[in-house]
Amino acid sequence: MSLQREQLMRRIWQTDGVIVRVRGAQLLAIHPNGDRRCKRIGWIETVDALDWLERGILTQTERGYALSRDTLQRLRHGQSPRQVEDARRDRPDPQRPSGRRPPLVAVMAELKDARGRPAYTSAQIEAAKRYARDLHRAGEGRVSTSDVARPKVDGGRSANGTEDAMLLRLDANRAVARAQSGLDGRVVRVLTRVIGADETFEDVDRAQGWGPGVGAMLMQIGLDHLADHYGTRAGR
Repeated sequence: MSLQREQLMRRIWQTDGVIVRVRGAQLLAIHPNGDRRCKRIGWIETVDALDWLERGILTQTERGYALSRDTLQRLRHGQSPRQVEDARRDRPDPQRPSGRRPPLVAVMAELKDARGRPAYTSAQIEAAKRYARDLHRAGEGRVSTSDVARPKVDGGRSANGTEDAMLLRLDANRAVARAQSGLDGRVVRVLTRVIGADETFEDVDRAQGWGPGVGAMLMQIGLDHLADHYGTRAGR
């Protein structure tokens, strides 16, 4: 968790801040209680707001995105924003059938290369997780922990649940397009099929007519690009 995100969560908590949703915006304003008449307390990138919403750090209300009950309870009991985010990271998928091979993003930290070194850096792993969440929100892939079409409102379903789900999906499609911008089409295919559709490198190499190891090599190129895009490199 970056220092900026840590400070932002603390500020939202201390001021009862609500992130105001705006269709198609890359930056969302945060106002006390979601009241636009009040001076805003800061900004958050849409992709970061969706990331917190997916993890359950935020919940969807009539005014916008607010801290969820679980997040508020953790903060009141002395947990730091960093601890809150870590606690909501990589939640298991209850719908995944037992015995099914876990997705790559779930085991990346355990994989080694031919020399016994970690196959992926921590920056690449975090970038892959962000990309997987964006893909799922956009309706692509099967690597996620929840259904974007389910309204996330404390206390019951929202009357605007369908419209909100559509807006979330539109924002996610834009996030995916920005993440893929500038990448070779072959790299995009590997990222989307391996991270999003949970296919193996062997399946992708075979389907594309590539030799062994080509997909894995292209994955490294794609993950370096995503790490730069999401800002997951150390010190950023």
